[in-house]
Amino acid sequence: MENDEQYGLDLSREDVDILRRIAENGSGGYQGPTLERLERLGYLTHADLTGGRRLTPKGEMTLALVR
Repeated sequence: MENDEQYGLDLSREDVDILRRIAENGSGGYQGPTLERLERLGYLTHADLTGGRRLTPKGEMTLALVR
């Protein structure tokens, strides 16, 4: 992904797409290792994974950078 090199992000395009969908629609039933990894890296909060719609500042900043 171009933004990885430009901004030094540790996310794949799929990760960013998932973050974008969660920001727009809530958790949307996503689960599994990708979300756990994004939470561990600080891009999602537990609320994001349990139906909340609050991305962490890091997740919000990531989406702003890749727009």
